Amino acid sequence: MYYLVKLLQYEVLQEESILDKTKSKLIKEILNAEKIDSLPFFLVGEITKSTFVIREDVTESLIHRNVKEI
Repeated sequence: MYYLVKLLQYEVLQEESILDKTKSKLIKEILNAEKIDSLPFFLVGEITKSTFVIREDVTESLIHRNVKEI
């Protein structure tokens, strides 16, 4: 069984984060906890390359449920 999730993009990086010149890769990622709030997973909106972030507790829950691929 497959589930398709439409991921939303959020601008969650702090100013101290470092991106490469093309803004396609994170060199140093510092997330703003207030902006993330309780989002289980999302795409980082400030960069051009799709970057998926998932909370650790959500990851552990998926592992316990034997999820193999996302």
